[in-house]
Order: sequence, then C-alpha cells, then structure tokens
Amino acid sequence: MLVLDTSILIDLSRKHEKTFQKMAILSQKYLSEYFIAFPTEAEFLYGLRNKSERSRHKEMVFLSQFPVLHTTQRTAKIMAIFRDKYSPKGKVFSFADLLIAAIAYENNMSLVTYDKSFQHIKELNLEVI
Repeated sequence: MLVLDTSILIDLSRKHEKTFQKMAILSQKYLSEYFIAFPTEAEFLYGLRNKSERSRHKEMVFLSQFPVLHTTQRTAKIMAIFRDKYSPKGKVFSFADLLIAAIAYENNMSLVTYDKSFQHIKELNLEVI
C-alpha cells in the first residue's frame, strides 16, 4: 500500500502529467489505493487558506478521496526512535516529515515522495519519484 507525501498530493491535485505517469507505474506495481498521513492532510489544508471558496471546495472534494492514516501511541514511539537515531548523524527532518515517516512505517506502507532526504531513514519502504 502507498502513502503519498504532501508534494505528490499537491502535484496530483494540480494534474501534473509527469506525476500521473509515475503514479500509474506505481499503481501497477502495488495494486493498491493511495493513503495520506494526517500531517499531509494538515499541510494540504494549510495550502488552501488563500484560495477562493470555489477552489477550496474543489480541492476538498479531491482530498476526500484519500483515506487518512492517523497517529497512535506507537507512532510517537517510532517518531522518537527515528529522531534519536538520525539527528546525531546530522539528518534533520521537519516534525511533519518525521510524523509522515513514522506513520508510513507503522502501517507497513511505502511512502511515495519527491523528497530524497527520506532515503536517510533506512527503515522506510520508499518510492522516490
């Protein structure tokens, strides 16, 4: 199963052809629906704050097609482990990215992203496109 990072979700909402093509290839490989993590939903919603009412409505309809994965107590533990393991090595991740990584890992899902910095988290199943 696939968890979409925020950048991928934004490109899909903007109908970027290159992203659609790459996602079509991944769809054949994984044969699953797409999920988003709670922080991705929050980042996407934050990006709608200056849009017109019509655009916000259209984007909300788009967003509603993705099941949202939420945090648990285990998510917090995984996030703390990742931060403890990778921060001393000089790998700095935003709070949202650490949460997204922990949620994907906890749910045993592959994270689809453009962000190559996720490659530093060796525990992740990752699809960098």
